[in-house]
Amino acid sequence: ITLCSMQKLETRLPSCFIRVHRSYIVNLQKIKEISRLRIRFDDKKQIPIGENYKAKVMNYIARHGIV
Repeated sequence: ITLCSMQKLETRLPSCFIRVHRSYIVNLQKIKEISRLRIRFDDKKQIPIGENYKAKVMNYIARHGIV
């Protein structure tokens, strides 16, 4: 647990991390699949992509050719 804001935490993390929701920052190397507005890490773990972050996530994927 940290008292740091998500925005401040996001700036401190390496470039392999990206904010995908107001409550989630993910490690891009751990993503298995992105479909619609969800990121899947394995069969049981998935999180939503926030509407405000969708364009940022899709642009990053297009530029870096991941997933």
